[in-house]
This record gives sequence, structure tokens and C-alpha cells, in this order.
Amino acid sequence: MPGILPRPRGAPLNGGGGACGGANGMPSGHVAIVSFASLGVLAAEAAAGRMADFRLACGALAAAVAASRVARMCHTPLQTAAGAALGGLLAFAFWALVRARGRPERHRAPALSGSRG
Repeated sequence: MPGILPRPRGAPLNGGGGACGGANGMPSGHVAIVSFASLGVLAAEAAAGRMADFRLACGALAAAVAASRVARMCHTPLQTAAGAALGGLLAFAFWALVRARGRPERHRAPALSGSRG
């Protein structure tokens, strides 16, 4: 929709600098989300007794996202560390709530009796 926003072609919408348009937030939401998800996968795998290759993959994914946010100048290393801490704290809180509620009981439907005719 050219002409609606008077800005040079390719300029960020909010006029800030950097590859992310100057939207430098504290903490990094990208890193918080990937940390939360990675720790959730690790917790689920640990509860199931399977921890094979997930530790390295989850750690590498979180580190890659954090490094990409710093490299693109969207966040500082401190902001990505804060995002990782926030994601970890939320994952811990979520896991604690799940564990406190316990496992739901599985109810089976009653078997159908009688003859079919």
C-alpha cells in the first residue's frame, strides 16, 4: 500500500535502527518462548524416562535463537539472558502446577453387555 506511510522503501515502520526496526524489548520474547518450550520438552522426556538426545538439541536451539537475536541487533546479550531466565521460570512454574495437580485418573467406558440380534 504505497503512499499511506511516508517512508523510504525498506525503512523500518517505527523509524528505529537495527534489523528489527528498533523494537528492542526487555526481555527477549523469542528467547523466552524457545526456553519455555525447550524446558517443557526436557521435563516431559525426563518424566517419561527418555533423555537421549533432547538435552543437546534443546540447548542448541535456545542458544541459536539467542545468538540470532543478538546478531541481528534486536536485543543485547543481557536482554536475551533475561528472556532465557523468564522462559525457564515460567516453565518451572508450569511444571510445578502440573505436578501439583497430579495425574488425572483414566476412566474407561463401561463394557457393553448383551447380545446383538
